[in-house]
Amino acid sequence: MSLPIEVCIECGDLTSVRCSVENALAGGAKRIELCANMTADGLTPNAQDIRVAREVFGSRRGVLAMIRPRVGNFCYSNSEIETMTYQILMAAKAGADGVVLGVLKGDQIDEIALDQLLAVARHYDLSISFHRAFDDITDKHRALELLIDKKVQYVLTCGAPLNSGLSALEGVADINSTLEHANGRIEVVVGGGIRCDNVQILLGRLARAGSAMSVHSYSGLLDDGLTASHLVKDMVNSA
Repeated sequence: MSLPIEVCIECGDLTSVRCSVENALAGGAKRIELCANMTADGLTPNAQDIRVAREVFGSRRGVLAMIRPRVGNFCYSNSEIETMTYQILMAAKAGADGVVLGVLKGDQIDEIALDQLLAVARHYDLSISFHRAFDDITDKHRALELLIDKKVQYVLTCGAPLNSGLSALEGVADINSTLEHANGRIEVVVGGGIRCDNVQILLGRLARAGSAMSVHSYSGLLDDGLTASHLVKDMVNSA
């Protein structure tokens, strides 16, 4: 059985959002992650984008919304955390099934801020993904234990810091360390430069035994700026 594919979709105009979401679903994607401003590595989308995706998905779960209030690092002030709580509320009311977020204090998880955000997400029965802020953490094993203890469902990693420009293929050693430590207790979402022509090479190098794992892709599934159903299908078949 192929691994679940999560497709990142940039939210520009509503027509392109609808087209990309429809194509992701037609290609066999299990989940989508809605992001605004992918040139800044993704910010919180607006409610209209989420509503459009909800319409396309219908009753099927799998609509995730990025919760990131600004560009830059993942160390947020109290007022920014408050903004993120309102963004989670907005996403829930617009029809999201889950949120994607990450909060740090230095080079470790900001546990107080995370607890505040998790409480809001759980109130609305939203799944939680900890995004690539994870890759900026020094002690990843400790961070994994914390996320597992707090029953976070997903953690996204490339095996290299977000600003490094490295792909998951170059971060295999760190990804394997994460997979082995997670040991199926949290789903590890592997993303970063993954395309149809390299996904099998990557998966052949990963420690998949006993792992709960999925694949995340964005630019590798684009054709003329939109998510392409044939590329999603190819990746689904390759995984």
